[in-house]
Order: sequence, then structure tokens, then C-alpha cells
Amino acid sequence: MKTTLILAAILIGQATPARPYRSSMGDFTVVTPLLPQEDRSTDAAGEETATWTCEKDGRLYLIRRAPLEQPADRLALLAIYDRVEQAMVKGVNGQVLDKKDLTQDGRPVREITVEGFIRLPHANSGVAVVRFYQANGFAYTVTMAMPGDRVADSTRPEVDAYLNSFHLTAPPDALAETPADKPGMAAPKDAGKADWKAYASKQARYSIQMPGDPTEQATEPEIEGRKAKVLASAVVVQGASFAVVEMTLPEAVPRNAASQFLEASANGMVDGVEGRLSKSRPVTQGTLAGRELDYEGKLSDGSPGVFRSRVFLVGDRYYNLTVSAPPGKAPSKDAKRFFDSFKPEASKDAPRAKRRR
Repeated sequence: MKTTLILAAILIGQATPARPYRSSMGDFTVVTPLLPQEDRSTDAAGEETATWTCEKDGRLYLIRRAPLEQPADRLALLAIYDRVEQAMVKGVNGQVLDKKDLTQDGRPVREITVEGFIRLPHANSGVAVVRFYQANGFAYTVTMAMPGDRVADSTRPEVDAYLNSFHLTAPPDALAETPADKPGMAAPKDAGKADWKAYASKQARYSIQMPGDPTEQATEPEIEGRKAKVLASAVVVQGASFAVVEMTLPEAVPRNAASQFLEASANGMVDGVEGRLSKSRPVTQGTLAGRELDYEGKLSDGSPGVFRSRVFLVGDRYYNLTVSAPPGKAPSKDAKRFFDSFKPEASKDAPRAKRRR
């Protein structure tokens, strides 16, 4: 098996599933490619500013929360957004490429695209798409920055998916209660009680039983320099997350390399949650051959968690099914129902389970 194929499998494992992150104060949720690093600082006046950052593939994902005076009305809020925008553009010695006011989750939101001297993992300049929010005496800026002088059309769906996944948990202020111009995709909320139903997304090529209506997120990451299509679907019930990731690869993995590919992707999944593998074993799903693993690691809020995942290859599609929960709260019966109900569209290239004689 080629080394590049193994590396690609590890990258795939680390990249999926996209997990909703809840801040330590519980004031927002967001879907990030990796667990964000949280930092806080206090100025001379005793006011605290907090930032959450993560970096992946040369891109920067940043959320910043700072104290903000309470605006009297919507016009006053937009004036505040103007000041925040001007300060940001001046800070990067940049220029605004695009600007629009929209509504997300019932809140007035300002979005700008700015090009300038932006500190990135491997560059000192680039382009960023930023959204401004206000809630309960705080201003929030949500940013995705990348190299280049513009946002490529192929990257825009990933940018929108990240920005739309940001969700403030506090209810909108009265001044923000307006019809949504463009509803965003909130990170999955806890449904509270299981309501099992068949799920078959129009965008996906499988069906499965879910304990509620899942939240979907579509992205197009690069794997070894080539585009792949990813659809992540997740629902949270009583603290347990049920997630399915379907990734359409640039090409099918050779059947004789499938086992090594799945092992490598499993290792990437464990590394992605800074975890420790407990068990890894072959698993069959009807006529499909895959791999099942149990491991411990960090949940989306950074707290300890337990995970069980199954991974499969079906032609040019990679599937990752994961159930995660706090220690001692893993729903074993519901997890079995979830896993056993998975039915992908058939493919002649899928690795087959060996028949018993």
C-alpha cells in the first residue's frame, strides 16, 4: 500500500466527524475541525476578553468575545458593528472586499470579507471572512482566515458551513427579534428524549435509524491535494451524540488496501480527540466488512468522553459512524440500534465480509 494512501486515511480519520464544540461558559456552540484552544485575558479595568482558536490545513478558525455596551436599538447596534469593522480593517492594514448585513438565529449579523496582513499558520497575509454578533453585553467575532487575496469559489461552502454553525445559546435580545433573512445551521442541540426514526438525507447515499432529527453539515476538504465531499449528520440525545460522516473520495480505495486504510483512519480518529484506543476489531455489517473501535478522548467541550465508532469503505465512499458520551453514560442499546440499522447504497467495489462455511 502506498504511503500517501495511508497518510490520506489518517487525515480522513482526524477530519471526521465534525463535532459541535460548546464553550466552557456554555454561551455558544460551533462546529470546528479540531478542538479549539481557549484563552482569556483581563485588562486594567477588569474586563475579560476570551478567544478560541484552532488551525488546520493552513487556515485559522477564531472566535473572540469582548465586553460591549448594550445598544438601545437595532440602528445603534449596526453603528457598533461599523466601529468594530473599522477597527478590524485598520488592525490588519487591509481593505474590505465584501460586506453584508443579514440575520442569523433571529439576530442582526454583520459579515465582511477583508484582505490584509493577517497572521496565519504559514503566512503573514491573507483573506478572512468575519461575522459580528452581539448578546448580553458581549460582542462576538467569528472568523475563518486563509492564505490568498480572495475566497475561492470551491472554499466558500466550507466557510459558510463554519460560520453558520456558530450558535449563541442565549435567546435573542428584543431588538434582534426579526425574521431570519438567511437561517444558519446551528450545532446540534440536545433533543432531550429519543424519538427514533428513519433518516435518509437527499444529499447522502445511505439510510440509518436516528434518535431524532439530525443537523447536517456539508464541506469539501482537500485530501492529498484533491477535493473530497463530506456530509456530516449528527443528533444529541441526553448528552450522547450519534453521528454519521459520509465522505466521497476522489477515487475508490483498492480492495486489497481497504483493511490498512480503515486501520489508519481509525488511528487518525483517536488522535483527533487526543484519545487512547481501548479496542479495535473487524466488524461485519450484512455483507460489508469494516472496523469497530472503542476509545477514550475529549468531547466537544473538552471534557472526558467515551467513543465507539464503525468505519466502512463502499466504493469511493468512506463512512464513519460514531456514538460518544460522558464516561458511564454510553447508551449501549441505542448505540447497537444505531449501528445495526446502517444501510449504504451498494457498490461492487465494497470490501465484502467473508462467508462462513
